[in-house]
Amino acid sequence: MRHTLALLLLSLLFLGCPTAGDDDDSSLSDDDDDDEDSWTTLRDGLDIRDLVVGEGDLVEEDDVITAHYTLWLWEDDALGNQIETSRPDNAFTAPLSIGSLIPGWVYGIPGMRVGGVRELIIASDLAYGDNEAGGGTIPGGSTLFFEVEIVGVQ
Repeated sequence: MRHTLALLLLSLLFLGCPTAGDDDDSSLSDDDDDDEDSWTTLRDGLDIRDLVVGEGDLVEEDDVITAHYTLWLWEDDALGNQIETSRPDNAFTAPLSIGSLIPGWVYGIPGMRVGGVRELIIASDLAYGDNEAGGGTIPGGSTLFFEVEIVGVQ
């Protein structure tokens, strides 16, 4: 009798659990990372998406941040050539202000927390405009794609 009761309880337990083929909206699939709806437009020419929400100090306007980043060109709505990266050990520190960083960072980084990772798609008018940058590796008029990790804030 105990075996039968235990099997019955286990069966009821499994009936309530979704399986790999179930259409259950409560679980996320691996494809959700690429979902266009996960992007937020902060302003014309600046889209952001958080990959990791940090748990450390909050980044606010005019803070001094320490960050790692990887930069790609954004071409035809897809990643183009990787231009540069600060990884693994070249994190940089800069004030979060126009003149120190491109406007796309100044507008796109506040609200992150230390430990957070965010992607930014930055149109040329919030990056380098029509000017070449990076010693010619960034053509004028380029849209940029950054992955940014905040490692410190002051």
